[in-house]
Amino acid sequence: MPDVVASMGLSALTDPEFICLRDLILEHSGITLGDSKKQLVASRLARRLRLHHLTTYGDYYALVTQRDRNGEELRELINAITTNKTEYFREPHHFEFLCQTYLPKCIERAKATGERRLRVWSAGCSTGEEPYTLAMTLKSFAPLNGWDIELIATDLDTQVLARAQAGIYAEETIAPVPDELRRRFFKRGKGDNAGKMRVNEELRSMIAFRQLNLIQQPWAIHGLFDLILCRNVMIYFNADTQKAIVHGFGERLREDGYLFIGHSETLHGVHQIFEAQRGTIYRRRRAGEVVTPGGSTVRSPSPAAASAANLPEQPGIASRATLASARSAPSLLRPNAPRRRDERGLGRVNVIIGGVRASGTPIELRTVLGSCVCACIHDPVAKIGGINHFMLPDGLEDLAMPTRFGVNAMEVLINSVLKLGADRRSLQAKAFGAAHVLSDVGLSAAVPRKNAQFIKEFLKAEGIPLVSSRLGGSAPVEVVFVTDIGKALVRPLGDAVARDLAREESRHDLEIRKQLILPQAGSVELF
Repeated sequence: MPDVVASMGLSALTDPEFICLRDLILEHSGITLGDSKKQLVASRLARRLRLHHLTTYGDYYALVTQRDRNGEELRELINAITTNKTEYFREPHHFEFLCQTYLPKCIERAKATGERRLRVWSAGCSTGEEPYTLAMTLKSFAPLNGWDIELIATDLDTQVLARAQAGIYAEETIAPVPDELRRRFFKRGKGDNAGKMRVNEELRSMIAFRQLNLIQQPWAIHGLFDLILCRNVMIYFNADTQKAIVHGFGERLREDGYLFIGHSETLHGVHQIFEAQRGTIYRRRRAGEVVTPGGSTVRSPSPAAASAANLPEQPGIASRATLASARSAPSLLRPNAPRRRDERGLGRVNVIIGGVRASGTPIELRTVLGSCVCACIHDPVAKIGGINHFMLPDGLEDLAMPTRFGVNAMEVLINSVLKLGADRRSLQAKAFGAAHVLSDVGLSAAVPRKNAQFIKEFLKAEGIPLVSSRLGGSAPVEVVFVTDIGKALVRPLGDAVARDLAREESRHDLEIRKQLILPQAGSVELF
């Protein structure tokens, strides 16, 4: 290696120069280079020195640290140092686990919850073989047809990202791809491109490629993922950097989501939120799971679960003892209802018809719904959430009303959580109410149907996923929404409450209609 450098007319890399460059690389990439990597650094940076007509590595270090005002040469330095070894279907047991175990579990979850969405992040995607392998695997899994699949691929090296986006590979590079997938997803080059293959548009359009430095947090990657792959990347980082990165992955994985790492890596002693499954596959533990001294995972006993009083389980909706003992009087609709505190010591606030409440700190927001609807909006990354409580009486849907009505109620709620620091791209929603409780008091049975239809269409138009809901039925419900964890605790209420609640909503509707009657023309004064 020294002969190569010398043949290019460069001075040998001295120990002080190596230390300066090594520390610079560590600071900006997190890559740790031992003394044995000195010649690797010299050979990989030699071409950069020649490009700038420099003869010593000290001069190059001065260029990067003193004269590189836009950071362009620093990016080239990092690009030159990073190792980008990858291949199609590398570590095939990961993709076998996807098809045989994980994706079937996703299908079963969708049957229970109606959630047909999958988000996957390839962190350290290099020249693209990994995300394209993922895309082929997901597209070839027939039960996922019609699902909303989002695939994000990131890397530090801008040069390999450009190659990944182009999706052009030598024929020998795609040799591990099965013939059937090769025929379906690749096009053979002709003329000057003979001997090359290009990923087709269907596959390329599935993946969003972005430049990302894993050591520079907070990351510009938001929302919760079902699966994260970060394979053979963390081996270049020191222990503290590894812990920070794994912690960041844990924050961006949904409970029961999976993290795949490389064959020479381990999370042992790095982060307790993950449980080893097999090989280099890790599951994100659920809230309430604890690690025993032997390293296994057990479910922490919950007093609430032990006394949950025959509450039916609903997909995506939790139940708790505090709801079983809560009072169901219609006075919950009164604006001055007192705050209460739950067993975690969280404040509890009642939200009435027309109410909107959001919080950046953990509280419980509680409301009682008949034909009305409440939307629960939550940013699981920022841990910010809020709810509203609105109604859409017949004949009033198109009027510009306050937050008693859908559009205003939703816009105020969304803006409220955004002002508290939520990221719009991370927002998720749950919706409840729209029960058929109004027929006994003379209001149209179409009201709850319109309410349910409105909330679904509004969220779809805004691009906010409705991850769970309980809309319709004949019983009113009590909803408690926990703002930091985004759990909605739901309890159906009895017939007596339904009648009282229907009368309350009817009176509210009549009061609104009276407010719409304009005074006689002669009594109007203009100012």
